[in-house]
Amino acid sequence: MTDLASSAPRLVAIGMGSNLGDSWTILRQACKALSELPCTQLRATSRIRLTQPIRVSDQGSPFFNAVALLETALPPRELLDGIMAIEQRFGRERNRHWASRTLDLDILLDEAGPFYDQRLLIPHPRLGSRLFFLASLEELLPDWRHPWCGLTVRQMVEILSTRPPYCVLIWETFLPTHAASSLTTHSGEIQAGEADWAALWQACVAANKVFQAGCPHLEDSGGSVSAGVHLTHPPESCIFNAEEVQHRLAMGQSLAEIVSFAWLEHRKQDHNGRDTPLPRVMILGPRAKDLLWPAGVNASHEPLASPSFELANLSWLRDQATPVVFSEANDPRTWAEHIIAAIDASAEIGHVLGDLG
Repeated sequence: MTDLASSAPRLVAIGMGSNLGDSWTILRQACKALSELPCTQLRATSRIRLTQPIRVSDQGSPFFNAVALLETALPPRELLDGIMAIEQRFGRERNRHWASRTLDLDILLDEAGPFYDQRLLIPHPRLGSRLFFLASLEELLPDWRHPWCGLTVRQMVEILSTRPPYCVLIWETFLPTHAASSLTTHSGEIQAGEADWAALWQACVAANKVFQAGCPHLEDSGGSVSAGVHLTHPPESCIFNAEEVQHRLAMGQSLAEIVSFAWLEHRKQDHNGRDTPLPRVMILGPRAKDLLWPAGVNASHEPLASPSFELANLSWLRDQATPVVFSEANDPRTWAEHIIAAIDASAEIGHVLGDLG
């Protein structure tokens, strides 16, 4: 056992979920196991919430979810190793993504601040849209402020609970690395990366329960979207005008719009922008890692997976006052699932069942 007595203890929130077996008992026993980690104490737990599965591939049962608040001196990697060992002890299998599970433990936030390496990203990349975890966190740390959007837990819960199901995808953050050198956020053609952008658009179209309408900035050279879509110009706003957004939301549709950083900035300054609702969630793609986790917060001092490139700075992102989700998936074929999962989770607050004890 590593001696970490000299390390400064801090608060860490662990999200817990289970939908296989006696889930209530499993979560209670998981809390005991967390409290037995070295240099760690269990400080508090939220109430249990029953939530509908988000993108579960095997159509599993509802999830029992709760948050455990730890005080620990374990470094992030050792804490991750510890909670993965606990998952394995309870029979967790990692055969595929979006599957049912006996126990799922996620590090949601760390009081010490952001952290990343090749195995771990803190805060949790998708915390900003997981209303059920945020509602549980509100019981424990209502005033914790998310480093990306600058909003407190209480503020994020209010936004996700009251704004319509309208989210925006920042298209520059989904571009591949080799397109970055020619990227501007205002105008100009991109000579590389069309295939990845087309894959994102095709995935959005395929998920037609969420994404509907055409895009004037995408040209179909073969008679159908799948035949040969390519990007000819960075879009300022890619899908709907304000009237269409309001109409589709009034019809009860979830809506995701692909926009640019420049469009968001323009809309914020434009008086007419008030005709379009504020987004419930802002979704950033894998190219945003170096914006959200700058090199200085990487305790391992390992290089980023891709070279840094210029995006709007983090203070500008905070000015948007919208919960932020990071989709770390590099495979464009999986982007639609991650996007839909973020939208679904942003509306799922769950039903409170009671205390863990």
